[in-house]
Formats: sequence, C-alpha cells, structure tokens
Amino acid sequence: MGLLAQTFTRMTDELHKLYRSLEEKVRQKTLRLQEANRMLKVLYNCSQALDAAQQVHLLQIIREALLNAIKHAQATTIVVSCHTQPDGGHCVDIRDDGRGIGSHEEPAGHYGLNIMHERAERLGGTLSIGSHPEGGTRVSVCFSAPATAHSSTNDINDKEE
Repeated sequence: MGLLAQTFTRMTDELHKLYRSLEEKVRQKTLRLQEANRMLKVLYNCSQALDAAQQVHLLQIIREALLNAIKHAQATTIVVSCHTQPDGGHCVDIRDDGRGIGSHEEPAGHYGLNIMHERAERLGGTLSIGSHPEGGTRVSVCFSAPATAHSSTNDINDKEE
C-alpha cells in the first residue's frame, strides 16, 4: 500500500505543477495581450473545490477560447468570468468583442472546438458557443461539483489542444 500512496502523491504533485505552469502561461498571455493593446479582464468568483483534473480541463477550455478570440476573431477585449452557483455548480463564460463565430464547422486539421466539447463532457457539464447579443462570441461551460466519474486523472493529458 505504501507504493500506491507514494505513486498517488507523485501524481498529485505533478498535476499541481502542471496547474501552476498553466496559470503562468495564462499570466504571460495576459501580458502579451496588454502589449498588443488588447484587454483581458478576469472576473473570478469560483470556489477552490475543483480537483486537479477539473482544473486542467477547465483551463484548457479557457485557453482554447482565448486563442480563438485572438487568432480568429481579432478581439480587442476578452472577459473571462467564473462563478459558483448556490447548488455548488460552476459556470465559466468567455466573451469577446471580435467578429463572432460564423460556423461551428472546423476546417480540416482543426480540432479545438471538438476537444473543448469533449473536455466539458469529462467535467460532466455542457459547453455552448454562440454569438453574444452585444456582438462577438460567447463560450460558456457549466458543470457540477464534486467531480463525476467523467473526470479522472487518467484523462487529463490524452488530448492536447
């Protein structure tokens, strides 16, 4: 049993390192956005009750939405908001002021939107992508906490964006 506990501890440590690395990448991306006269605003009102697998899936969904807003929509303002609902569920919205999304069909060789949907399913939640009434695109992911059977440490890195 000691070997199993040690392995679990090492895996947990590695997941925390990965999470901190992703946080640093988001911080670096934010600085680059500011230098390019783009604004990223993060409104964070979520509990810290997410396990490592949930954190990674959620960060990758947010990362892909941010990259899409920058690369494809030419957004100048991106707002990421996170809130925990009274029932303990979590919702994250990513809104931008870009060109909007014309089609949900991905070109050959592009898998970002599909992977975002897969990650939302692994969180036991839903992902919606559409036009925002004020213009631009809105990406929303909502899921329940605690983790469901869909979210496990075994499936964190099986898809790379």
